[in-house]
Amino acid sequence: MTPSDILAELELPYDGLPEAALLEAMEQPGAVIPGLLTILGEAAADPMAYLDATGSNAHLYALYLLAQFREPRALEPLLSMLRLPADQQDALLGDLLTEGVPSLLASLCIGTPAVLEATAADPALDPYVRGAAMDALLVLSFQGHLPEDKLLRAFDVLLATFEARGPAEDPTAWAFLIIALETAGFAAFLPRLREALRRGRVDRELVDPDELEDAITRYNAHERRRFLLTHHLVEDALLSLEELHWPGDAEDLDEDPIPDLPTFAPEAVHAIIARQPYPKPAGTPAQNADCPCGSGKKYKRCCGKP
Repeated sequence: MTPSDILAELELPYDGLPEAALLEAMEQPGAVIPGLLTILGEAAADPMAYLDATGSNAHLYALYLLAQFREPRALEPLLSMLRLPADQQDALLGDLLTEGVPSLLASLCIGTPAVLEATAADPALDPYVRGAAMDALLVLSFQGHLPEDKLLRAFDVLLATFEARGPAEDPTAWAFLIIALETAGFAAFLPRLREALRRGRVDRELVDPDELEDAITRYNAHERRRFLLTHHLVEDALLSLEELHWPGDAEDLDEDPIPDLPTFAPEAVHAIIARQPYPKPAGTPAQNADCPCGSGKKYKRCCGKP
């Protein structure tokens, strides 16, 4: 396939993943990068016009391909999407905000973690975007691209920023910060986190004060492998896209899905397990998904706790 053929295939209305075109694109990055950047730029500049005109998921394919290629020029269009109003963000990204964006950000910010730190600290951004940036920092560190002492310093600065803002800081962003610190196992921050909870700074729907000490002190290598099952650098765009649950797939678990946008597929962990030393049971929900028991808590804070 020529580069033009590949791009044309990617821009067709969604009817299943365009596997042949994606594989061809992965074989000739230099030839397709300019076209992929154009697609991404158009989607970021005027999301609704782009979606109305194309009816495709080409911008998602472009994001994953450019993330695999570690193309730094893809970062600004992605950040532009993450600054959009919530309705436009949802239209472009769907559930990728929590399940895919951390991997995309990490893949595009190898060597530039300061971008992630600034995104996590930005009070003008949606707290879920900020949480995705925090998770991306964890990905970089857990996969060997950010020394742990630098990760700890980054979170120390971020925590100090949150503290300085007092009640003006978003409670959901606070919750995501605490969850990230629990995942990292940074127990040295425990007194400061307890104080934030005591002052009512944190969304208690997401963080249970009674579980904080256990969650942040139980760190071990297995916890990090668990995190990397669903948050990891994009090494193969097609494989990463196959890890998502697309409309029309069997076992569609979303009762009212956004048309033509992917959500994370619990069964997709089969594809990831081959890359991990400790497998996760098939059908396990994503860490940030609602717990299927109906408690209203996130899975990682309810039935998914080890």
